[in-house]
Amino acid sequence: MLNPIVINPHGFCSGVMNAVRVAKKILDDNPGEKVYSLHQLVHNEMVVDELAQRGMVSVESIDEIPDGSLVLFSAHGVSPEIRKRAAEKKLKITDTTCPFVSRIHREVCDAVLTNKKVIVVGDSSHAEVKGVTGEVVELGGEFSVINTCEDVDSIGWDKASEIRVVVQTTLAEEEVVNLLAAIKKRFPNSETSAASSVCTATRDRQKAVRDFISLGKQEGKKTGVLVLGSPNSANTKRLAKITEEKGGVAWLAGTLEEVQKIDFSQVEKLGITAGASTPETLINEVFSNF
Repeated sequence: MLNPIVINPHGFCSGVMNAVRVAKKILDDNPGEKVYSLHQLVHNEMVVDELAQRGMVSVESIDEIPDGSLVLFSAHGVSPEIRKRAAEKKLKITDTTCPFVSRIHREVCDAVLTNKKVIVVGDSSHAEVKGVTGEVVELGGEFSVINTCEDVDSIGWDKASEIRVVVQTTLAEEEVVNLLAAIKKRFPNSETSAASSVCTATRDRQKAVRDFISLGKQEGKKTGVLVLGSPNSANTKRLAKITEEKGGVAWLAGTLEEVQKIDFSQVEKLGITAGASTPETLINEVFSNF
């Protein structure tokens, strides 16, 4: 029988922890009143369901929120256009944007104000990237969102363009390194900054998984990693992808019921980790059921 190992660090990052703590306090302080979240507060169904039971309503458009309502902006941040619309609707805003994300917003604003173009490394459909690019649009700047080296080659700007590069906080660090190198080769005048990297929590969780797989190889054991989290969480999916890229077997599950259906017999060593928006309660529940 397998004796799984919980890989540390794992689970909630500081940004998610703060967002959930603030949300619960607002719900407790306003009993019976609907509190809205623009998009899911965090990318985890268990957390979202728990908050919904307390009275939080997640919506995809700010126009779905009645004027004057209480609203939380998620850890992923929002664009200036959303903030303007919220002000017009006289919404009572609580902003839980992650400090790492806020730093990127400041970086792109500084870039546009100093006549630089902006490259955002990330997923154009992700809420974080939409908020960041919204800053560039607000200031009349130029931006491009890239996710592959091929995307870099397709950018039509002059090679000598002055460019600031920023990175979605939840990407895989190894992928970012390759993309930054491709950008620098294509645009020698591009510059990176403190905001041009994966956030500390994401980086540490990814490194822990790599180290766990490497140790399993050194021990000569077929190694697997169970990643707990929602399938719409970018950092959760990347933990599973990193496991496979390093030669391990990966499983992604969002509930105990899903875990109980998995056959782990093909591995000799099993680690359990979790995305940055996965609650510790799920990790403990899964671990205690082995």
